[in-house]
Amino acid sequence: MKFLYYLIVLILLAPIFSNAQGTYKRGYIVGLKGDTLKGFIEYKKWEKNPDSINFKKELHNSPVQTFTVFTAKEFAIKGADTYRRYIINISQDHVDKAKLKTGIDTNFIAQNVFLQILTTGNNVTLFSYTDSIKTRYYVSESMYEEPRELAYRVYYQGKTIGGIQTDTTYRNQFRYLALKYKPIVDTAKAKAAAAAAIAAAAAANQVSVSKAVKRKSKTTYRVKPLSKSAIAKIKNQRVAAERDSVANADTLATMIAKSKYVRIDLVKIAKAINGDTKEKFDTVRHWWFAGVAVNDNVLALNGPAKFPNSSSIFPKISFGYSAFLNKKTERMVFRTELSLTANKYTFPDVKDTSGAINSLSKIRQYTFSVAPQLIYNVYNTIEFKAYINIGVSANLSAYNKYTFTRTSSDTTTVKDKYPKLSAFWFNIPIKAGVVIDNHYEFYLGYAFPATLTSGSPGYTGKLKQYELGFNYFFGFN
Repeated sequence: MKFLYYLIVLILLAPIFSNAQGTYKRGYIVGLKGDTLKGFIEYKKWEKNPDSINFKKELHNSPVQTFTVFTAKEFAIKGADTYRRYIINISQDHVDKAKLKTGIDTNFIAQNVFLQILTTGNNVTLFSYTDSIKTRYYVSESMYEEPRELAYRVYYQGKTIGGIQTDTTYRNQFRYLALKYKPIVDTAKAKAAAAAAIAAAAAANQVSVSKAVKRKSKTTYRVKPLSKSAIAKIKNQRVAAERDSVANADTLATMIAKSKYVRIDLVKIAKAINGDTKEKFDTVRHWWFAGVAVNDNVLALNGPAKFPNSSSIFPKISFGYSAFLNKKTERMVFRTELSLTANKYTFPDVKDTSGAINSLSKIRQYTFSVAPQLIYNVYNTIEFKAYINIGVSANLSAYNKYTFTRTSSDTTTVKDKYPKLSAFWFNIPIKAGVVIDNHYEFYLGYAFPATLTSGSPGYTGKLKQYELGFNYFFGFN
């Protein structure tokens, strides 16, 4: 296992010898004239909203360009964040209890900044802005409108320090938007309401209009009176749509009243105002892979006859799926791997404690495995990643008809498929490897010894595995 330990040590030391910089990720920048530049943006996992960013047209051999709030309108990192430039009013009051003032502090400054877009829709867009003072949230009803800060203040009341008070004006701002747009917060109900509204126009005239036949350049229509049952159905649809609208307004009002000034609550409210209450998670960045490896399986059989360990070197083919658990940091990866391999074990004849000669014919093992794994990228850039990996492998094995023969001075005993080897067994594999240019993976692996005997009194079988492999990634989302 020394080779594995050495590789892990090198991977852990890799960041020390690398350049201290952020990771360049695919993205785009919109210039002041509306021109869009596609390339790579240095993503630094900002705790505060950035006021400048570094950009490369190509990942390699390309000069670094710096864009600021005065030279770019918008930028986005693929699969992560989008920022848009605005001139906004920024409140200056603190929410940290150690820095609170007496009375409401309404001071603000006007500044040109990059706001992070949290969610957007037909009615409103929600932004966030964080600096050294606090995190603030902003809302606008159009991308061309200056976002307004959702007001939230914490302060001491009175001339002397007393109880802490909170100003939740942001709730009233959301209530105004909810009343203005009166969203129906369910897609199916929204479609039903739209259909009812269209039908209502026809119901008012008690006629139904349908397209008939198009002849040459003319289109004719057929108009016929609606039946009483059709009119009644349309009226019921309108009543149901109005009832749903009231119910949704009540739900949204409750959501606003119970909200806290935190991202998760405000995003839910903004989505509801846009007519969507379903939880939508960011698209997980995922991909598929196929690979080949060379396995060295070492089988140890111990019992009355102590056979020497048998090593079997054989190729393995694999196919699987990987996904980043957090596509912004791209540190943790969940992987599921399916693999197929075969092995052949040979053992020399040995004597047991009584002096009898014990022999085993060749054992052939065919194994299909399913292995969920968790990967941590110790070093992580677009062009190079180094990782460590641990998983659990569920293995289904089939064997040939091998035989065990025991020959003493007066008797010979032959047993089929003895010692009995398990058809279903588990082991724990670990790996360390590197990924180059997001497509080529090279790794070393080791699987801790797993018990492989079943129902053979006196014998224990242990199987450990070494692996050297290559995977190719494809099908990125």
